[in-house]
Amino acid sequence: MLLLVAVTPPAVAYSHVGVLLQPRTAAAAGRAITHAATVPAQYSRRTFPLRSQVFQSPLSQAMHSAQLSRAGLREHVRGLRMTASMASEPAANVEAPEQLPLKVIAQRGRVITAHLDEDMTGAWLLQGRRVLFDGGKGSGIVLWQRIPLIFILRDDEGADAVSYSSAVVQPGNATITITPNVLGQVLDAMGRPIDSTVSSRASSSAAASLADGASQERSLFGIATLLADMATISRPMHTGVTAVDALTPIGKGQNMLIVGSETLGRRKVGLDTAITQAKEGTVVVYVDTSGDKNDVVPYLKTFSPELHNIVVVRGVCSASNSAGKSSVDPGLGVIAAATGTTVAEYFRAKGLDTLVIVDDLDVHKTFWDMSERDVVALYGAAFDSPGNLAAANSEMRAFYSTLFQRVGYLNNKAGGGSLSMLLLLDRPALLGKGTGDSTKGYAMADFAEDVYGGKVRQRIKLMLDRGIVVTDEVCVKLSIPPPGEDASEVKYKLRHIDELISLSDGQVILSDKLALQGLCPAVDSTSSLTRIGIGADNFAVASSPAMRSVAGRLRMELAQSSDIPPDDMTPDAVRQRARANAWLAALQQEWGAPRSFAYSIVALLAASSGSLDGYFLKNKNTSLADSLLGIQELINKTLESCPSEVAILEESLDLKSAAKTKILETLKTNLPK
Repeated sequence: MLLLVAVTPPAVAYSHVGVLLQPRTAAAAGRAITHAATVPAQYSRRTFPLRSQVFQSPLSQAMHSAQLSRAGLREHVRGLRMTASMASEPAANVEAPEQLPLKVIAQRGRVITAHLDEDMTGAWLLQGRRVLFDGGKGSGIVLWQRIPLIFILRDDEGADAVSYSSAVVQPGNATITITPNVLGQVLDAMGRPIDSTVSSRASSSAAASLADGASQERSLFGIATLLADMATISRPMHTGVTAVDALTPIGKGQNMLIVGSETLGRRKVGLDTAITQAKEGTVVVYVDTSGDKNDVVPYLKTFSPELHNIVVVRGVCSASNSAGKSSVDPGLGVIAAATGTTVAEYFRAKGLDTLVIVDDLDVHKTFWDMSERDVVALYGAAFDSPGNLAAANSEMRAFYSTLFQRVGYLNNKAGGGSLSMLLLLDRPALLGKGTGDSTKGYAMADFAEDVYGGKVRQRIKLMLDRGIVVTDEVCVKLSIPPPGEDASEVKYKLRHIDELISLSDGQVILSDKLALQGLCPAVDSTSSLTRIGIGADNFAVASSPAMRSVAGRLRMELAQSSDIPPDDMTPDAVRQRARANAWLAALQQEWGAPRSFAYSIVALLAASSGSLDGYFLKNKNTSLADSLLGIQELINKTLESCPSEVAILEESLDLKSAAKTKILETLKTNLPK
């Protein structure tokens, strides 16, 4: 017997016999491929790993997860796909029927749950396939499958007016038609124009630069970028937020999570990045998954006289919903994110840089929780076993990967464009949540075993026995929720966030503690990072040469200063605090005022070179907020005094030696007293 290992995005491997691969092209829809002892000569080039053909349980008992390293996941998955792409004809006797009959068993608004007929067993990837209800009385699109359950978003807008009893999955994937004219438009979840309030002009420079300008039909749920089409990450994608660009540089072709509550500025990071990238000529697609974020379009419209390459996709389904009505169906949010990515892929195929901002992923979690309830309702206690729970977790990761893995920086042969992605994710506020007092300590009795488990309780007991006061802040460091009525719910939210972090190319974590200290943006330097691969032969880099030259010691020196006891007044400690304040002064900025690349570099150079140390040593009792105005004036004067050096810096993204010397001299001359 041949034992094969397939990798389903995300970082999970399934070890079993007969792993199926499903083509994602419309022409090959419904065709399933299986490994055999001899690998066929050529698989379809567009393939996607799926579950086992052996249908032993609702989630297949054969699927046991084995974690891969985060850093090498993307290349491992794509390498597997390229191996599969060199095969030829599918093995015999595994053809999936072109039409799959279903029985409707539940309906929540526009999301319908259907059950595959009992005599139909298989592992076909159905996401994006068209569905007909009751012989053509209605239609829909498959959002996801958890065989034998299929989850469908129906097309008709009467959320509760119509009920169906049966459905048939049709051959071929749902598509949307895209033209360059979508630039400056607001689209609904299916890519249909609602209005053109983002830009006041009908055409854009990005649209005009396209040679053909022809419309194109593209699959709503596209495939992951193929390894053979990808170039090494080598170009930075600037957000205009100095703290993000310095601590977690994002390369064109990567995805990045922005994690934090809305009050910490999660959406502001996305909006400022949209403006910064649009000014650089990137096609920006801003996806409002819930359809109720009414501040997005007005904010972007304030920049419309100079920006005409932004598209907004809202999680609504008609112009009648465009007045701010929130979508009641999470399925619309899932479709909206897919539509926005498909729009970006259209422009990437034309050789342009694109950015998709998904605001936010809460609707995806709501949809997944809905599917989980249906699976539990169908199988009851039989579902609650370690094997099935592990398989359910793997399926969830695969569901998110169909969105995450569509990013990529294409090589010249494939067109040279890029698709980057920011994914906004809510995290509940933790400090002061349990007791209302972030400094109050907890007792052992506060940590219920049914919520925290035996291992966590043992760790807490060990800390308490050693006299360590367990506060909200300590709980946050331990990645557990502070005790409280909603501790169990918060625990699962944090676990969900950890799962998504392991799928991404990096994360920007916004910190409650830093926000309470008055820092903005409150980017946590200890937990925010970028992943770009490992190995001596990996030459990927997400940041520019200039950023690497000025921010190399940023993370280390901030960490060192945070470990200094407050009562340590030795000369070394005082100097370290002064340097940390210099770094923080360089990183602070107001929302709605994205910085130029040159401004960020000069500000960081002033901190890293020690130019600001003397100022903060002389003004030890001056708050950071009071110091910012003088520091900002210093940076602006320096930029005005070095126009040629700034121009070279902006063009080359490198801080040349002569330019660095001139800028440092100017900083020294204009230093505030």
